[in-house]
Amino acid sequence: MSRSQKAYNKIRLLAKENDWSLEKQETYEKILIDLEEIQPTDQTLRVTYQHVWGYFKKLATIEEKQRYLDMIDQSNLLDSQLESFLKELSVKYNQEYLLQMRWFIEDYE
Repeated sequence: MSRSQKAYNKIRLLAKENDWSLEKQETYEKILIDLEEIQPTDQTLRVTYQHVWGYFKKLATIEEKQRYLDMIDQSNLLDSQLESFLKELSVKYNQEYLLQMRWFIEDYE
């Protein structure tokens, strides 16, 4: 998502209804290879972080909400501070979907 909303939507359609096949796997792998050539921008990161924040907005403490708002408004999104903060929240609030996402797993490989 942080590299291409269009690619993210293609992947979502591939995974729809949990009907995975070898052909879908090959398409998925091609999309990932193509995405490696695209660098995230401030705008695509902002959309991605807002999407991820949606998993916490009702769970987060007042302090966490304020920290998120400060970071999304004032920080350089191309550095990894906000990403690291959202990953911490993923663990703290045990958001399984986020914990299984590629952006999270890559940090632990």
